[in-house]
Amino acid sequence: MKDLILQIKNNRNKSITIIMIVYILFYFMAQHFPLREVTILNPGIIDLKIPKIPAFIFFYILSYPLVFISFALIRKSNEQFVNFSLSFLLVSLCSIFIFLIFPNGILRNTSWIPLSSFFHTPFKLLWILDKPTNCFPSLHVSTAFVCCIYLGKIYENKKWSLLFLACLITVSTMMIRQHLFIDVLGGTTLAIISLFIPRFTQKYQ
Repeated sequence: MKDLILQIKNNRNKSITIIMIVYILFYFMAQHFPLREVTILNPGIIDLKIPKIPAFIFFYILSYPLVFISFALIRKSNEQFVNFSLSFLLVSLCSIFIFLIFPNGILRNTSWIPLSSFFHTPFKLLWILDKPTNCFPSLHVSTAFVCCIYLGKIYENKKWSLLFLACLITVSTMMIRQHLFIDVLGGTTLAIISLFIPRFTQKYQ
């Protein structure tokens, strides 16, 4: 553990590159090459009561650049960079491990976005890039909370705004029908667990 922490701390650009490769490559593999048949998750009572709001697609998409922006900004912090990197790795690897051993997804209904709608094109692109698999736990949710919470530790005057942003991204996953409530619950749980990383790494830093 000590060697890993020193490697992350002393080779930040290399560490970010490796983490991003692991995150993107293994996520892609789990999404497109599942090890077994995908289990379809059915919506529950809570999911059926959540309204469909197409405009929330922009909060959903925001989670992608948020990851890269977070690494760029947190990289400057000696105190938070190692903990953030390990927390991000934890939620990513745990999620991908679940995706591999328990491939899961949802039945996507595209008919609720009319062809004439302003939102049809962005949704069409999203549905091409983001397949209805790798749903539980939601990586969108876990990474959004990890990124925003660690950014909030650096920019303390904006921590509540950042937390609100993480909540908007979380809600967006359900309002545009990309995830179910159980996916959100799983992603949030992973994010909370990852925040205990500093307790285990502090003695090595």
